[in-house]
Amino acid sequence: MNPSFLYGGALSIPHTSRSSVYSSHATGRPSQPSWPRTYRRRAALLRCAAATPSSASSPLSCGAARDALLSAIRGTERGTRSPADTTAAVLAAIDAMVTACGGGEGASDGGPDAPAPGMEWVDRLAGRWRLLFSTESGLTALMGGGVPLISAADVYQLVEGEGVLKNVVEFSRKGTPPTPPPAAATAAAAAAPSQSRSTPPTPPAGALIVTVEASPAADALPVRRVDFVFRRTGVRWGAGAGVELPFALGRGHFDVLHLDEALRVDKDANGWVNVYAYDGPVERCTVDD
Repeated sequence: MNPSFLYGGALSIPHTSRSSVYSSHATGRPSQPSWPRTYRRRAALLRCAAATPSSASSPLSCGAARDALLSAIRGTERGTRSPADTTAAVLAAIDAMVTACGGGEGASDGGPDAPAPGMEWVDRLAGRWRLLFSTESGLTALMGGGVPLISAADVYQLVEGEGVLKNVVEFSRKGTPPTPPPAAATAAAAAAPSQSRSTPPTPPAGALIVTVEASPAADALPVRRVDFVFRRTGVRWGAGAGVELPFALGRGHFDVLHLDEALRVDKDANGWVNVYAYDGPVERCTVDD
């Protein structure tokens, strides 16, 4: 191998005569090489670069990537307080987690070499998924106080059997703190003192419930895609009966970028990204049908 090709000439030393290199014969002072300072500096930089471990040689583990995502999300109030640079950091953390965890299929052992997913992932979608972060502008506006006198207390998705999926936004009177994320979603929650079981949760003032008919798209594999059709939108106030609204039209899809026992990341056809934490199985009495 040609050394000049390897180093790009950075370490080449100009030809000099012996007398010019040792120029202090007549003075009696110790002889010093008279190489130009630039070459010595470049040589030192190359030695430092060789001694510094490359980040590419130490890929992020799956667990570390998930922790980094949760850290990036913390303080964003589900995306309602997320300026452009914070949102960019969250999206970068999602990309890193998808790469490290192989989409979640290898999340248990942390290996990115998981096989291409089949339809077995569909059963893992079932359950209650609490929203941790969203880039969806309409949803973040709603959660950020877009409705007078009330604020979003809890936002979650119910994935039931028979292809039923419900997006639920529970409201509380403004000033009531939002429901904290499940302990499985963040290490900080595990360290926080648990709420007394004798204290009943504050009932929501109301809820917006959007029901869709969902069906996994087998022809989209290896992309884990869920097609859906809007069926109805309803509003419920307190414990009273719900009122159905006349705007439940349209269809769409979302792709599951990551899915494991604790976290799920989706991206819909508009490019909106949602991050959820698993919050247990679906309770049929949670919301009215």
